[in-house]
Amino acid sequence: MYVCVCVAVACALCGCQQRSGPIREIQLSLARRENSRGEQLMARRQYSDAAKAFDRALSHDPDSSAAHAGLGRVRELEGDLHAAVAHYQSALKKATDRSDYAVALGDVLRKSAMTSMQRAAMFEAAMRAYRHALSVDPTCSAAAVGMGICQRFSGQHDEAAESFKLARKLDPNCTEAYLQLGSLLESQSDFDRALVEYRRALRLEPENPRLHNAVAALSVRMIGEGGVHATLARQRALAHYRKSLEIKPDQPYVQARLAKLDPSYRTTLSAASPEVP
Repeated sequence: MYVCVCVAVACALCGCQQRSGPIREIQLSLARRENSRGEQLMARRQYSDAAKAFDRALSHDPDSSAAHAGLGRVRELEGDLHAAVAHYQSALKKATDRSDYAVALGDVLRKSAMTSMQRAAMFEAAMRAYRHALSVDPTCSAAAVGMGICQRFSGQHDEAAESFKLARKLDPNCTEAYLQLGSLLESQSDFDRALVEYRRALRLEPENPRLHNAVAALSVRMIGEGGVHATLARQRALAHYRKSLEIKPDQPYVQARLAKLDPSYRTTLSAASPEVP
């Protein structure tokens, strides 16, 4: 009797092991389906429902890096950077070869550093994530840009400039690399070289209001420098602020800057919006 029971148990265990393969495939298939559903909901900006889909994916496959990455994006968009960091870390731990996960982790750590009491440590953690991304994918320009931003805000300006230049080299169409290098040069009062970088960015994205605003704001600073180029700088500032508002009209700050430069625009703005002082 004892032998028969042992044999029966052994057979049952073997049967479970044999079925574990197909069961696992079903679980993985269900996880993939929920991840796909989560991505579709993200595209429709239904973030709460997307999070539920990614959670269901994890219930089917706790090792799903895609689900953790999806939850990281949701939490980041919701402003819960601490939770976003945890999910991106889990995603990267389960898929160490994904440079995009490393960049996402670095980006959230960098954002967190801006308001953290442990600013230096957070920037360093972000840079480790960016270094990992570059070790996995040496052509990852986004990681080089992220590294440069961390270095800039850590006071490592020369290193930041080199990182932005590396990003340009890795991807000549990386708009953010030109913009960030231009911003760094502007902060060092190297206005002429900053303008060159901003213009390079604009050639890549001529309909980007952020870039037009950067050129305009720099031009305003160049007006303050005086000299023979002040008039040209004012004309350039006016032109780029106007173009920015043409692309994206709802920019109160830009409207105010333009009104300060051009009293006639202020009159037009006041007529359209009587509440504007």
